[in-house]
Amino acid sequence: MKKYISFFLYLYGMIFFLPFLLTLLLSGADVLSKNLPREERFYPLVLSTEISADVSQEVIKAQAVLVRTNCEAAREQDMLPKEYYGSLLEHYGVYPGEKDQPWDILKHYLIYKEGMDSTSEVLTYEQKPCWAPYHLVSSGTTRDGKEVLRDDAYRYLVSVDSTQDRQSPSYTQSCYFPQDFQQNISIISRDGAGYVMEVQVGEERMSGEELRRQMELPSSAFSLQTVEGSLRMFCKGKGHGLGLSQYGAQMMAKEGKSYIEILNYYFPQMEIKILK
Repeated sequence: MKKYISFFLYLYGMIFFLPFLLTLLLSGADVLSKNLPREERFYPLVLSTEISADVSQEVIKAQAVLVRTNCEAAREQDMLPKEYYGSLLEHYGVYPGEKDQPWDILKHYLIYKEGMDSTSEVLTYEQKPCWAPYHLVSSGTTRDGKEVLRDDAYRYLVSVDSTQDRQSPSYTQSCYFPQDFQQNISIISRDGAGYVMEVQVGEERMSGEELRRQMELPSSAFSLQTVEGSLRMFCKGKGHGLGLSQYGAQMMAKEGKSYIEILNYYFPQMEIKILK
């Protein structure tokens, strides 16, 4: 029994310290330097939680710029986004939806590290790094930040055409619920990209995004239909629809577009600047 306990403790220790050991081995002693911002040491690990290693390197570079931008934007507010670090070990080397083999972890880490090392830019608006969101697949058009968040501070997130997202296998998905749900749910308003802004659920009014989270829908760009005695919520896209569409970016990369061109397309109001 003691042997089994010792084995599991040893295995747990290896899993816990593996990311840090790899970071040290691959990045060298500089990783321990006090002059290096704490979050910068883990940029490749952050990147690994945000995008598949199987996409084009140009898309990984574009996402790398978003990682650096969002960390810099958080630093400006004297805070770090908790979601970046709360589950790094859980997702280390494994993009959601993939089941990597142990020997793939190092290979993928090197891909993410290459993406981070080959970029040094951030996205800025009015000379400052600002939150740069992303999602998997849009409804065919990305969303307007000011309209969605009802805050003029997000006016730099403008809606752009992303028609190529309609080619994605994840573009449409149907979610079924008991027909009784239909009597309790009604759509009040949509935004310009077709996403539900407000819904009435019984006596409660809530945002489309809140309903999406509660009902675990792929997106809030949905319609309500009755199919064979069930309520079907027919969804378009995957994710919140703001900022960069990762699938759309991949289609642009296949057309020969660089990561700079991809970022300029999805964030036309923002400037790309070298981080000093």
